[in-house]
Amino acid sequence: MESKFEDLVKKKAHQGIDKLTGNRLLKVASLIDELIKEDEYINEYINLGMKMGE
Repeated sequence: MESKFEDLVKKKAHQGIDKLTGNRLLKVASLIDELIKEDEYINEYINLGMKMGE
């Protein structure tokens, strides 16, 4: 049988892990968002160049 202290420590450890994972996922999501924006910008630039070349 585990003590209340051990339960609390495990709960806090899981919260910490969840928070770290959540922060990492947010960072990854923001990086993906930046890449998508850059890709859209590059596509617009290419399209503009193609129109100018016609």
